[in-house]
Amino acid sequence: TSWQAMATTSSDPSVVATSTTGAQAGLFTFNVTQLAAAQSSVFSGSVSTTSASVVSTGTPVTITNTSTGTATTINTGDGSLASVIAGINASNSGVQATAVQASAGVYKLQLTSTTTGAATAFTVAGLSGTLGTLNNTSDAADAQITVGSGAAAYPVSSSTNTFSQAIPNMTF
Repeated sequence: TSWQAMATTSSDPSVVATSTTGAQAGLFTFNVTQLAAAQSSVFSGSVSTTSASVVSTGTPVTITNTSTGTATTINTGDGSLASVIAGINASNSGVQATAVQASAGVYKLQLTSTTTGAATAFTVAGLSGTLGTLNNTSDAADAQITVGSGAAAYPVSSSTNTFSQAIPNMTF
């Protein structure tokens, strides 16, 4: 019976690499070209309080995942900013809402994907009146690495900043 010890290491202290039984010995060189990101968006308009009306009662508000096309209808309650935020946060739409106080008496609605990756991008319908237009402060994006260099280099992506499918039995 022979036993061969192996270690998984990284030359960059910000990259943690682990391996499990069955990992093959070798050298895997890559460059990180993009980190995974969640979409974060803010409306251009503002209201003076979180109790201010931002949608008329009965007006449908939907959040749509642009990757899957799944639309979630939001319960907007009395139509106030606080009610819209509560409805979004209770909707399981993959989007979290918050009122950002930009300055005294200036509240903006900010929406952020609850996870990272290009497949978490979203659109919103029904809130453009008082709140203005929805502008991205961060686009939903997958993490990207480039393996190797030169003509044979190839890209690998992950919806998170963890790669667990690139090499069998290895996570980094």
